[in-house]
Amino acid sequence: MSQVNLTDHFLIAMPNMADPYFSRTLTYICEHNDQGALGVVVNRPIDMTLGALFERLSLTLSSEDLSKLTVYFGGPVQTDRGFVLHQPIGEWQSTLSVQDRVGLTTSKDILESMATVRARTRCWSRWATRAGRRGSWKTKSSRTRGSPSRPRT
Repeated sequence: MSQVNLTDHFLIAMPNMADPYFSRTLTYICEHNDQGALGVVVNRPIDMTLGALFERLSLTLSSEDLSKLTVYFGGPVQTDRGFVLHQPIGEWQSTLSVQDRVGLTTSKDILESMATVRARTRCWSRWATRAGRRGSWKTKSSRTRGSPSRPRT
């Protein structure tokens, strides 16, 4: 039996998902292999703006519009790290390329660039996916409609 690769797919939490971290979530899978899976929850805003995040990091945003954007909860793992899911991939210090079309970056240089340039990205404060019980998730290819950088919330 061949194994399914869910890289570049969305996991849609089904109504029976009991885990409070993943209930009613849409998770974009950035990497899926025999070592496990890595993804970000893309539809759970937190009570923080990009301006507040940048202030915490001692960065200044040049755009008032960007400072009002919402930061999203990416998941319950590595809550001390931030991840930026973005298009185009670009050349940053630490980026995971997802199917050569989406980047997941953990280095501060992307935020420094966003401080001065209007970048088309969404920011997540955390990331993670973990296997749920059978029947707890539905999958959908990200290429079916739209891009993972503009998920519906």
